[in-house]
Amino acid sequence: MTPREFYAEEIEATCGLTTPALARAFATVPREEFVGPGLEPALGQAMHGFDFMGVRRLRRDPHEKEPACWLHGPDFCLSR
Repeated sequence: MTPREFYAEEIEATCGLTTPALARAFATVPREEFVGPGLEPALGQAMHGFDFMGVRRLRRDPHEKEPACWLHGPDFCLSR
C-alpha cells in the first residue's frame, strides 16, 4: 500500500467518504506536487470541518473561484 492509498483509506474511514472517484483521487493524485505550502493549512482546516462531503470533482482547468469551489488553488480546484 502506498502512502497515498493509506491516506485515501484514512479519509474514507474517518469521514465516511462514499464517493469512489474522490477516494481514487486521494489515492492517486500527487497532492504534494501542486498543493503548495500556502494551501496546506487551508486544506487541513477545510477537511477538519468535514465540509468536503459534497465535493464531486477535481478540476485542473484554469478558472476563477466560483461558488462551487470547495478548495480553490492556483492549479487545481476541488468543487461541488
